[in-house]
Amino acid sequence: MYSFKLHVWGYQRERLVFINTTTLRFNPRTFSTFIQTDKHNYRPGDTVKMRVLSVQPNGKPHKGRVYVSIRDPKGNLIQGWPSLNSYLGVVSKEFHLSQTTPLGIWTIETMVDELTTEEQFIVDYYEPPHFDVQVKTAPEIVMVDDLSGTVTAQHTNGQPVQGTLSCTCLTMVPECHTHHLSDNLFQIHGSTQFLISQDDPPVRQHRATDLSNSQHHTNGILYITAFTCFIVFCPKGLQTNKTVVVHVMENTYHLEFYNFPHVLKPSLNFSTHLKISRYDNDPLTPEDRMNSVFIDIDKMEDIKSYRRLTLPVPEDGIVHIEFQLRKQVEMLFIQAMFMGSEESLELYNSNHSSPSGSYIQIQRLRSPPQIGKPLPISVGSTFQLTELHYLVTSRGQVVAAGTATSPSFSLSPAVSWSPEACITVFCVLPDGEIINDSMHVFIKPHGVYLSWSHEKVMPGEEVSLTVLVIEPGSLVGIMVVDMEDKDFDSGDITEEKVRNTTIPNCTVHLYNPCHIQPTVNNVVVTLVLCCSQVLAEMTEYLKEEITLPHNHEAEALMREDQPEWRPSMGQDFSKTWLWLDMNISESTTTSFHVAVPDSITSWRAMAFVMSDNLGLGLTFKPQKLIVSTDFSLSLDVPECITRGEQLVLEVNLFNHLEEDTEVIVVVAESSRFEFVLADRDLVSMVNARRVTVGSQGGATALFPIRPLVFGEILMSVKAMTGQATEKIVRKVLVKPEGKEQSYSETVFLEVVPTNHNLSRQLHFSFPPDVVPGSERVHVAVVGDILGLSITGLGLLVKMPLGCGEQNMINFAPNVYVLQRLAKSIQRYEEIRSKALSYMMEGDELSHMLNPCPKVQYDTQYDLIHAL
Repeated sequence: MYSFKLHVWGYQRERLVFINTTTLRFNPRTFSTFIQTDKHNYRPGDTVKMRVLSVQPNGKPHKGRVYVSIRDPKGNLIQGWPSLNSYLGVVSKEFHLSQTTPLGIWTIETMVDELTTEEQFIVDYYEPPHFDVQVKTAPEIVMVDDLSGTVTAQHTNGQPVQGTLSCTCLTMVPECHTHHLSDNLFQIHGSTQFLISQDDPPVRQHRATDLSNSQHHTNGILYITAFTCFIVFCPKGLQTNKTVVVHVMENTYHLEFYNFPHVLKPSLNFSTHLKISRYDNDPLTPEDRMNSVFIDIDKMEDIKSYRRLTLPVPEDGIVHIEFQLRKQVEMLFIQAMFMGSEESLELYNSNHSSPSGSYIQIQRLRSPPQIGKPLPISVGSTFQLTELHYLVTSRGQVVAAGTATSPSFSLSPAVSWSPEACITVFCVLPDGEIINDSMHVFIKPHGVYLSWSHEKVMPGEEVSLTVLVIEPGSLVGIMVVDMEDKDFDSGDITEEKVRNTTIPNCTVHLYNPCHIQPTVNNVVVTLVLCCSQVLAEMTEYLKEEITLPHNHEAEALMREDQPEWRPSMGQDFSKTWLWLDMNISESTTTSFHVAVPDSITSWRAMAFVMSDNLGLGLTFKPQKLIVSTDFSLSLDVPECITRGEQLVLEVNLFNHLEEDTEVIVVVAESSRFEFVLADRDLVSMVNARRVTVGSQGGATALFPIRPLVFGEILMSVKAMTGQATEKIVRKVLVKPEGKEQSYSETVFLEVVPTNHNLSRQLHFSFPPDVVPGSERVHVAVVGDILGLSITGLGLLVKMPLGCGEQNMINFAPNVYVLQRLAKSIQRYEEIRSKALSYMMEGDELSHMLNPCPKVQYDTQYDLIHAL
């Protein structure tokens, strides 16, 4: 970004009539590049999915060739894709991380037209928790409310955790101090409740201290409470913790002024909006709106001179305030009061006065402008308007200009206006004084609409996602991530990131809210229309200065001095469910069906759209998909047993509801096993149990079973309540007793062209002490000279690692396997792609792990001989 000063002198003949100065800011980037990844944190062995988007300043796609490279934490080039063709400015690639990849901060680097952009991601180990802990409480509470909630702990199989629960509560005042409120110990069996009362002496004491630090309040937050649960699982000594953050608000209602002019215009109307909202973001209730909001104007030292407005509260909570300013006004003070909450607004009118007392003002808009729809503009004035000039600028470019003969006229917002435009109006008085006013408007850009077929589903249920765009032929990139991912914005393309990155070529502020007196009416307009052309010509002049070569060797040396990355074990490894690129060619809508993952994880869907005419657009609001179930069902069975042994089928239930639930568990009967009961009179049905599961707790039903046959047996279990049904099926392998022995014989059969039928008899005899029923015969016919050995071909494919000799041992078989597959009629694409991938990754790792040039040369020498 470069800054310049523009000085303007206006003369009438030889007499200087005005001087004005403004700042020009120039960004030489003629386009912006965004890098999107499916998540921010990865583990060794994961696949990094990425998209590269190139966008022009007007939001339309930049269709240049893209170079993409991946660098490890030490700056080594690991993977590169030179000169990629983009579709509508978008390139999608994937990069597989090996199991031995270095940990730390990796870098994705892109180069488009000699301008580089970087995005980082983290590779770290992930240690899953021993059991899951959830804390349910309100995210915000009012200062006078108690903090209460429920702590739930369960194993991955749904069984409740029984152990010791330690709860610690801390309060932190923003930019101030931290208080330790309480430590409590509980015994937990699946779930328990907690309560921190505002009447407790430590809470009352610290609340008084926090109120005395009211200058530190931010957005109505009095202080922040961090509630940490630390659970120890007694039998094995396992432990885990969970922390939730609760914002403690000073008041129930939050007041905010917006959409007001920053320059006071005496004798004209002043208007603003006041937004009234609840601390918990819930809509205002009818009882809330029965109260009026009080507006005090100029209530300062002289109490008798202020004005008070009493206004009703609309359903949306947005109150429109408008009143006339005095003829002489230097400062405006407005105070709003509603149900104990207060908010004030102060404006000063320094250095913005007209010598003749003439002012114009654009009236505030009642509704946001929309692309393609007329935008009515109304200009108020203290004198009779006969001619009015207007100018609209966006991203440093003039997008509309003209002259109106009436104080009320209409404009037509276009795509070039987004995301923000500045509307400036001015007129020239007979004595040469220029009167002007400006207003910034936010244009809602085009986007992509997503909608789920259901808002709430169960795990494994099928749903459909509908995609709607405005322009046919658009490219849509969809990403569905875990709702609990707090860091998803770091790798996503957000509206804020687009607004901050797509900096215009120049930003010109020629219309300061002041009054100048030129004699030539079109001086200012000429300067604005010409500045874009002048600065555009400067791009070539500054291009060599800004596109300095990237010195990766220097960066690598600097990274060598950095401390070694230590696994944190605390990174957020959230899940990404869907990552799709969709080309909507002929229509503007499409939908597809997917099955929800079999886990209690809620998701949110986001997307971007790119089109030729409308450019880049984002989802206006992520679409949530709530995944829940009344109870969870899991089975605990061994993978295999020996015939004659008995197993206990352990059915684990966990209740997610707030009340106790009665569950009927039924195991499907089968001829391949039988139920074993010591006393059948104790139960009416040997394959069913009635279990009562407590609120947020677990229970277990046991079914002793004896297998009757060899091989796989299927165990199907169904659990039913009055509102829901869960079913699960597991396989158990039943092996015969004794030790398995095998005998094989290979026969080569050659079929002559004249005879299409060929038979051969083989004779086998089993030993006399064979276990009855365990005999098995397997016949395989393979049309390949290597016979059945081809089935183990994939086992020869290895990752080349280590020194030169070790690389050669693992590298050479990959080459021989590929040579074999090249001559084979049958296609083994999975083995082929695996071998090529290992050869590429192994060669990269050998360079990465052996920075010494001689070691690299020896490795390459050995690999050449392997070929």
